[in-house]
Amino acid sequence: MKLNDEQREFQSLARLVSERQLAPLAPLADVEDGFDRDAWEVLREHDFVGLAIDEEHGGLGRGVVTGSLIIEELARNHASVALCFLVPYIFAAALADSDDLAARYLPKLASGEALGAFLLTEPGSGSDAASITTRAELNGDSYVVNGTKHFITNGDVADLGLLYARTGGPGGSGISAFVLEMDTPGVTIGRHEQKMGLRGCSLVEVRFENARVPVINLIGQEGTGLRVALTGLDFARVLVASLAVGLAQGALDMALEYAKGREQFGRPVTSNQGLQWLIVDQQMAIAASRELALEAARKVEEHEPDALQYASMAKAFCTDMCMQVTTNAVQIFGGYGYLRDYGVERMMRDAKILQIFEGTNQIQRIAVARSIMGRE
Repeated sequence: MKLNDEQREFQSLARLVSERQLAPLAPLADVEDGFDRDAWEVLREHDFVGLAIDEEHGGLGRGVVTGSLIIEELARNHASVALCFLVPYIFAAALADSDDLAARYLPKLASGEALGAFLLTEPGSGSDAASITTRAELNGDSYVVNGTKHFITNGDVADLGLLYARTGGPGGSGISAFVLEMDTPGVTIGRHEQKMGLRGCSLVEVRFENARVPVINLIGQEGTGLRVALTGLDFARVLVASLAVGLAQGALDMALEYAKGREQFGRPVTSNQGLQWLIVDQQMAIAASRELALEAARKVEEHEPDALQYASMAKAFCTDMCMQVTTNAVQIFGGYGYLRDYGVERMMRDAKILQIFEGTNQIQRIAVARSIMGRE
């Protein structure tokens, strides 16, 4: 995909920031297993956190293509903080038609003063988002919310949340969306999950016990919440695809640099044709994935008819590729790849969840199949 001058400038800046400021933070964040505040402050320092939010609300107003370029560069060295880059895009998409809520909350997200969380997943509903049971009952000028959300990224440090709760009957048409202030009485943080990867951000349970959310914080109309959630997920899937590309590229670059300096049987290991072909195959897979991810981003940004199909294809294809490339990067390091000293094992652990969250890759294939069959 051909980039314009501004996009190339953003890409170059993000790569520099990633290499110089984020790379040293990633190993420590992996050990500490919690939100990497220092890395987040780096994103704030360079105005990346407001990229998705329009200028009227204090952001830079750049589209998902530019966002994809930036998240790829961030993920080369620190996938956990790159994941935080998704949330402003999801909020911006959710509040696009809600002028009052946008005016009240987007400036805080654009400046990085507030962190956001996406409150959809529940213990009994993962891929089947339409089956959520958290309930929001209208009571005067508020909705009273009861229920439990889990696997909420950075829910313990978030200031704002996009909350999805049932206001009507069963199915997707009974779900509504709200902007939640996380310090609302009745909102508590439960279990902190111990994760295999992406340990530079937290993953928690969020509980609601008679928490009151003002009526004015309802996004759109009652019953439109699932549509709001799916719109945000379309943006998220494209960005996750580019995150996967960056993570894979970072792991392969690290493995190649290591291989260039290693000798076995009296000659450089890079002289082995088997290794050369392995590296070439991985680079070809990354290059193909990058083009698919950027094309999906362009289609989503320009609201093309097949944008959702491409978002699902990019998410599935790029994250499967990332798992393969990071696994092979560990193999290239040999026994050293299994040690924490070199970082590729962290990248391999980070890669696995990309195939699962924001809609499993099996669900993405179902979505693509339906899109293809529907045109026949």
